[in-house]
Amino acid sequence: MKKPPPPKNDCFALPQGTNWTPVDEALRYLRLASKCLVGTEKLSAVSAAGRVLAENVHALYSSPPHKNSAVDGYALNSKDLKDSDLISLTILPGNAAAGRPYPGEVMLGEALPIYTGAKMPAGTDTVILQEDTVSENNKLTFYGPLKSGANTRDLGEDVEKNSSILTKGRRITA
Repeated sequence: MKKPPPPKNDCFALPQGTNWTPVDEALRYLRLASKCLVGTEKLSAVSAAGRVLAENVHALYSSPPHKNSAVDGYALNSKDLKDSDLISLTILPGNAAAGRPYPGEVMLGEALPIYTGAKMPAGTDTVILQEDTVSENNKLTFYGPLKSGANTRDLGEDVEKNSSILTKGRRITA
């Protein structure tokens, strides 16, 4: 009876003596060895469709550009929060909206109406959802607990200023 060959223990095994280069490494070598066939030029984003980036593109600004509210509700200072007690704060006149920040400061014991995307007013770090509150006679009441920083988005949470957002060699598509 004829004996079978010994198992290779790997369905991806290459013939003996073959040096395998991982795809990522091979692509890196190709990029290092390739030269720009044409000079580089600065174009508008619209004109760049179909072109390849000659250098990395970095964010000029952070996004969001400041800490802001992720929901409609009331901005407050987390120092006013108690574990699960009923919390009562004075509602300030005015509000904060996207593109129209509140000019004053919110003090302890106060809350300010705030809309999604609005810059967090001075003195605040947390937002309680509007639907989780009751407001009567300039008083806002709600139950805790609510963690510090709840319902807010941090400065640069999506993109940090100067971070690389597009890499050299990427083809620009519509």
